[in-house]
Amino acid sequence: MNPPLQRAQSAHTAANGRLPSRATLELAICTGQAFATTTMTTLKIDLKQREHLASFLEQAKREEKERLEEQDGGSRRSVINTLGNEKGAAQFVSKDAELTKKIRELEDARRHNENELEALGFDFEDGDFSLRWDAPKELAKEVERRFLEAQSPIKESLKKYDLAIAKIWIAVSGEEMQKAVEGLI
Repeated sequence: MNPPLQRAQSAHTAANGRLPSRATLELAICTGQAFATTTMTTLKIDLKQREHLASFLEQAKREEKERLEEQDGGSRRSVINTLGNEKGAAQFVSKDAELTKKIRELEDARRHNENELEALGFDFEDGDFSLRWDAPKELAKEVERRFLEAQSPIKESLKKYDLAIAKIWIAVSGEEMQKAVEGLI
């Protein structure tokens, strides 16, 4: 029960020694400085006071409903949980907890692995390595050196196409053009 309402009822009981003979609603109305107690039968209540009282009662109703549902198992959540346990769903919940733990462990191991790879100067995505932007300079230089080495035979092999393209541009007859592309296409 509301403490101001309790104080009002106990004050009313102490004043005349007994509870009121007929049912009256006692209200604690905020006067701005203190609470004053009166009965509904002698009170003129304005719209703002009615709104506050109705809001207060709605809140009390919600709280009582939640308490009763929790206590009596009458909430939708309680019904679903009870039915889930009856149907054997609890084993899946425990299995899910176990799998979630394994997933976390694997994610931790993967993060550790990624950190080790980054420390070497590499990233890894979709089965391919890439050089990190902050890779050690020696590693970046070695990558560039090996890349140029690997490109050298490729460039040498492609020179014949460059020569053929140049010959096409300087050819004056169809026969010269045909000789330029022989063996390439």
